[in-house]
Amino acid sequence: MAAVIALLILGFLPMLGALGWDAYQFYENMDEGFRLSDLGHLLTQQFPNEFRWMVQTIGDFDQELWQFISSNILTQKSVMIGAIFGVIWAIPVGIYVAIRLVKEKAMIARAASGEYQYNREN
Repeated sequence: MAAVIALLILGFLPMLGALGWDAYQFYENMDEGFRLSDLGHLLTQQFPNEFRWMVQTIGDFDQELWQFISSNILTQKSVMIGAIFGVIWAIPVGIYVAIRLVKEKAMIARAASGEYQYNREN
């Protein structure tokens, strides 16, 4: 179960990182108040070389795709994008946990009926 919790924390790290950046910006500029940063702003401030590479690569490949990304995704709050990533990450983790629980309950039921010798390590 500790591995599952670690996977969930790992999935929500982008959201926590974005929230940390916003808290740092608030600390540096308290007179402006607490504001959530856009994903595009975060990328241009923290990863300018990677952002330029992304603009060149996607822009050269497909201009319509870049227009969609820049107008719909990069304008969203970075915390929300991180939360969406975390939820998408948590879905397969939840499915894995559910499958494990069902298998364990089935083994316990078979062991109770005497059909199977239950060993929690299986």
